[in-house]
Amino acid sequence: MVELPSVGKRKLAVTIIVTLVLMGLAHWGLMVDKLSGEEWVASARAVTLLAAGYLGLNVAKGIWGKE
Repeated sequence: MVELPSVGKRKLAVTIIVTLVLMGLAHWGLMVDKLSGEEWVASARAVTLLAAGYLGLNVAKGIWGKE
């Protein structure tokens, strides 16, 4: 198995934490009736695309570029 460098571990941890915080805020908005179900799904999709895009860019940079 490939060992992640410490920078990669920090980026992954920050991405997970930010994703959880944003999803928690969206869940809170749903629970206090500030968001409808459709708006919650849209926010979940946006957060997922943001996290996947960030991780994808880091993978591409790790394959084709130097850190």
